[in-house]
Amino acid sequence: MNRQVTLSVIFLCHNNQYINLAIDAVLEQIDINDEIIVVDDHSSSSTLCILEKYKSNLNINIISSDKIANRSYNRNLGARHAQNSILVFMDGDMVMGNESIVALKNAHSSRVEKAFIGQKHGIHFDELQMKLFSSLSNYINMVSTYEGRSILEKNPLFIDSRGKYFEDPATEDYRWTYYYTGLCSVEKDIFFKVGGFDENFSEWGSEDIDLGYRLSKLTKIGFLTNLHGFHIPHTRDLVSNERSNIKNTQYMMSKYKSWEFEIKQSFYGYGDLILFEKIINQMRLLSVSEECPKIEENELIIDIISQKNYNGKIFYKSANGVCKVNSFFGTAIPFCNKKFSTAYISDHIFIYPTIITSRILQESLRVAKRVLIYPTTDSIRIAWDQLYPLTPKPPKQHFKYEANDLLCFSFSPTFNEYIEVGYIKELEKRALPFE
Repeated sequence: MNRQVTLSVIFLCHNNQYINLAIDAVLEQIDINDEIIVVDDHSSSSTLCILEKYKSNLNINIISSDKIANRSYNRNLGARHAQNSILVFMDGDMVMGNESIVALKNAHSSRVEKAFIGQKHGIHFDELQMKLFSSLSNYINMVSTYEGRSILEKNPLFIDSRGKYFEDPATEDYRWTYYYTGLCSVEKDIFFKVGGFDENFSEWGSEDIDLGYRLSKLTKIGFLTNLHGFHIPHTRDLVSNERSNIKNTQYMMSKYKSWEFEIKQSFYGYGDLILFEKIINQMRLLSVSEECPKIEENELIIDIISQKNYNGKIFYKSANGVCKVNSFFGTAIPFCNKKFSTAYISDHIFIYPTIITSRILQESLRVAKRVLIYPTTDSIRIAWDQLYPLTPKPPKQHFKYEANDLLCFSFSPTFNEYIEVGYIKELEKRALPFE
């Protein structure tokens, strides 16, 4: 049954040169009961002059943030000032497409989902890259007019590839991984029920995915093909963004203790989570031996997910005793380079698909000064024939081995070169009573 909804469109603004285009594109679509909220994050005088022109508009509320560069805090600040039932979050460099307000209202009034994303166009480009990608020399002029946006919406170069994943029912549990705040919406009650944006994210990246993850526990997330947002090209520090994104993903691993964030740290692609869920389910059926070496302080043990160890078996010894590592597979171990003197790895890891085994070895070589494989009494192996779509991310730092194939690793029976993976033929073993 359709119901009347009103929108609060919340922009973040920090020195956005074309913030007027973003505001105008929404302003020409909203009704008298809708509102635009602009949260300004310490912009320069030139941007403030642009915003000043809108202060007399009764549908626009301009707020000055009291915190610098905390996107989560600023979005929450805008949400707390919102008067309406639906929150729409946009960045100050996003221009809303035609009829998008109608699309949002229709969706929130008639569909079961309580949160939506739309098509974001051109989000990866600076001005030169946009020109080379699209061959358009007048992109900014096009996004500033109704006619221009109509043309861009139909341009196949600008189709948002996220839409295809929402067509597959099997992806429903993982749609939160594409909940990006450049253009998204959510019912205000649900937003505050899950706690809003986590303000511990003080750097760039992942605060929106974190919100999407929590929203997915209470509602489905939908994709609207007729909701469009056009990104204003600008330069960005991709290396810095990726570093902060890795840091924030590690924070989510610690926060939720959920395997999904370890995988997103190690592999590309939405489909990977579906594949990994199948791997985990099969591994949890296995009954394997529990033997492992006796470890000393500052040493690490890695064993597999199994029937007894549903969340993996990765732990280390510190001055305070044996501690569990927040990692399921061992493909993203949250410690600095060469933290441990030795990493002992069970030969059970060769039950995993080869690419996962390789990533475990690679990550172990990063966090430990030497890596040793210890034997077990099991002889289980699984043929993982249908896992070829897994695409690994590059290593976080260059090491001797940067391989995703076991044939590229050197398995040495001696320990003269600690960087190599040694195989221990005889080793004192005992089962550690670890919960």
